[in-house]
Amino acid sequence: MSAAAGRPSRAAPLPPEERRRAILDAVQPVILERGLDVTTRQLADAAGVAEGTLFRVFDDKEQLVREAAFAAADPTIGLDALAAIDAGMPLRDRLVRLVELMEQRVGQVRVWMTVLHRLGRGPDGQLHGHGARWAERQREGLEAVHAQMRRLLEPDADRLRLPLDDAVQAVDALVLGMLLHAGRVGMLHGGNLERSFEPRVIVDLLLDGMLAPTDPTPPTPPTPTGDAPTLTEGS
Repeated sequence: MSAAAGRPSRAAPLPPEERRRAILDAVQPVILERGLDVTTRQLADAAGVAEGTLFRVFDDKEQLVREAAFAAADPTIGLDALAAIDAGMPLRDRLVRLVELMEQRVGQVRVWMTVLHRLGRGPDGQLHGHGARWAERQREGLEAVHAQMRRLLEPDADRLRLPLDDAVQAVDALVLGMLLHAGRVGMLHGGNLERSFEPRVIVDLLLDGMLAPTDPTPPTPPTPTGDAPTLTEGS
């Protein structure tokens, strides 16, 4: 048997779009670690290819970093985790899991948006270098996330003060607002996120409001223990 016959066959090359996506996925961790200071050698090593191969797919380092950040900030990422939340759980537990996932995703997207803003405007003059495509993906992603929120709220729709679609908007706005506020406070305090709200606290505020629970039953007056003294003339 020849030496060539004994060697394992080389894997078939990926189609161009699959290879592009594989490179983008592979370089994201090193971009998170090194930021815009990442070198082309580090990018190539992360992707497991030669630098020349890397730039037969992308025009330059800036385009690669921009495309990687754009892919990582895709709003449809995380939909599988949302879809895995069991709608049969109690409402409060469903929403706690939802907030946990939203918290993770907001933290990730914040990092990638920082990268995109540091890169500035792309060749098309748009801030993220993708223009209409970016806006369309954002719209599609938001619709998909709202569909999952609707699924989680629907079993308790008859208990909600708002119509179901309005409740979805309220959950999204209130939870996202609290998470973004926590991130802003964390940055103002040197990255200290201890001031952020726990997911269960956010859900408690969402469902119960800020007022402490009160007993709706009026207090029962004390039972007299004996005849009450009476006032008489001259007393």
